[in-house]
Amino acid sequence: MEYTLEVSGESFSIQLDRQKQMARMNGKKISYRKVGDFLFIDHHPIVYQIIRDKSGSVEGVFLHGKWIPVKIQGSDASRQAAVHHGEVRAPLNGMVARIFVQEMDFIKEGSVVLILEAMKMENEISAPVSGKVTQIDVKEKEVVKAGNLLFKIEMME
Repeated sequence: MEYTLEVSGESFSIQLDRQKQMARMNGKKISYRKVGDFLFIDHHPIVYQIIRDKSGSVEGVFLHGKWIPVKIQGSDASRQAAVHHGEVRAPLNGMVARIFVQEMDFIKEGSVVLILEAMKMENEISAPVSGKVTQIDVKEKEVVKAGNLLFKIEMME
């Protein structure tokens, strides 16, 4: 997939190879991996939240708490498919302490879906989009590794 990304007036050409989790940005090769609410670029964790309008188009990103308006040109169908079949994965190793939803429940973006306990801390795992929970891959008290699938959400039309 190929995109043109405009951030704060600066354009970037991005080519993604999702199977190899590799990308080229303005010709420079980088590795990436998305795990839950974290994006690892060349093994550096980045905390972000994508903000979409009602049609699902990206308006901007909160990057480490700072708002950055973003415009993306590229395959709308590919972007929508990623949101419609949203997989939420464990951001770190831990134990599923509590699950607040069931399959086929409708939830709102930002709703807490489950609590992942790691290093004696409770981490809220929230819905990245509003929609229907189509699959829950974990049970309470189950130990998961970073990257394990926790649940899937189908975005509401």
